[in-house]
Amino acid sequence: MTISTPQSVKARFGRNVSDRIRSNTVRTILTVLFDVLAAAIGVAEGVHWSSGSVAVLGWYPWLFVPTVIVLLASRKLYRRGLRRNFIDEIGPVQSAVAFATLITLALILAIETAYRPGAVMVRVWLCAAVALAIACLARAWGQRWLRAKHHASAPTVIVG
Repeated sequence: MTISTPQSVKARFGRNVSDRIRSNTVRTILTVLFDVLAAAIGVAEGVHWSSGSVAVLGWYPWLFVPTVIVLLASRKLYRRGLRRNFIDEIGPVQSAVAFATLITLALILAIETAYRPGAVMVRVWLCAAVALAIACLARAWGQRWLRAKHHASAPTVIVG
């Protein structure tokens, strides 16, 4: 008598990495982490470009990171779409970066800092726009690579 593993156990634990990335929660977590990392790199580069040191201007410019993540989530960019590519994502991402810059600048102006926040936030805006665009492009390339090499595409039924 042989004991075999039930199909439900194989289906649950026998998945490869590309199947796990395709799940909604893992995909959303990875996308948010990429965006947080790209926004933090943009703020660090912008603050360093403006003052020469990341710690001189305090924590006020760092309000940009949660602001841009909230705006990206409000535009439903973390939901799975049937056909989403780099061109579809870059417009909403860049407008969210610009709007988050304006919100952060308004908050910094309301606090009344000792430095000129406009010059700092313009540099943060430029650096974050480039960093988040690179993150979008890297995510699109990664998804394309997973689809091509590991057949990581979700089964889809199109009616109509």
